[in-house]
Amino acid sequence: MEAANPGIHDYDVLSGRIEWDDRVRGIWGVESDSPISYETFISGIHPDDRDTARKAVDQAIDPTGNGRYNAEYRVISRKDGAERGVSTTGRAFFDQDRAVRFVATSQNRTERRQAGANQVLLTEVLHTLSRGGGLESVMGETLRAIQRATGFDAVGLRLYKGVNCPYFEQNGFTDEFLQLENFLCALDGRWNALADLCCQGAVLRDADG
Repeated sequence: MEAANPGIHDYDVLSGRIEWDDRVRGIWGVESDSPISYETFISGIHPDDRDTARKAVDQAIDPTGNGRYNAEYRVISRKDGAERGVSTTGRAFFDQDRAVRFVATSQNRTERRQAGANQVLLTEVLHTLSRGGGLESVMGETLRAIQRATGFDAVGLRLYKGVNCPYFEQNGFTDEFLQLENFLCALDGRWNALADLCCQGAVLRDADG
């Protein structure tokens, strides 16, 4: 699972050279051929969290400390502007009471939480399906599980019927919305579809179409 794989920082304290693997570059939104500096690291962190990150690094490379680094902060991707929660752990290495190298791993906590939530949802859905029962009951329980997991105000399942895809089961939609959305296509006088007006969701078909 990708979210379980942390990225690697390798900081040569004496030269200032920093190496990031593809995982860390992805979190910070930095291209694979872009040089990395300490400023690259700090500038990618949310402004409110930069002091925390700086102090944690300073403490780690302080020869009077234990060299350990643990910090959590938000990173704003240079590439897409997405904000991600990041957890970083590492340690500094010393030579004659001077920090010479600092190595750390960073993990996207946002991905980790989402991966865990997805696994919980999948387990709940599979448990619902394994219990069996009527199709409407099973689909109703499944949709409620999806709604709890995602926090969506409304969820629904459409089944293809003729030229339309009316909701077979739903939870949270208003009657007015359903009246409009249960008929997805504009029809001519002979009830032939003129244009598909649906722009959300997907049509599920069985082996017979």
